[in-house]
Amino acid sequence: MAGLSPRQTFVALRARRQGYQIARDIVYPHIDLLEPHSPQHHPAQVLGDPPRLTVDPELVKQDRRWSVVLVVAGILLAGWIVCLTLRPVQSGV
Repeated sequence: MAGLSPRQTFVALRARRQGYQIARDIVYPHIDLLEPHSPQHHPAQVLGDPPRLTVDPELVKQDRRWSVVLVVAGILLAGWIVCLTLRPVQSGV
């Protein structure tokens, strides 16, 4: 653990106590570089690369569409409110 800061050393030692094998080029705070050391210690975890978060492109498109719809609706609502407040009051004469 030479060359690590005191914080990195602490994280590495704590991870080792919990059953993880430390990658040689670990850089704090990238804890996802730690790999399980023994399957007996973590039976539900499989050796190898940790699972990566995958994002469905279709969901991203839907989120963008909703964002655009909400922004346009907000602009229209704000414009409508401004028009109502600035409209001259009609007298009943």
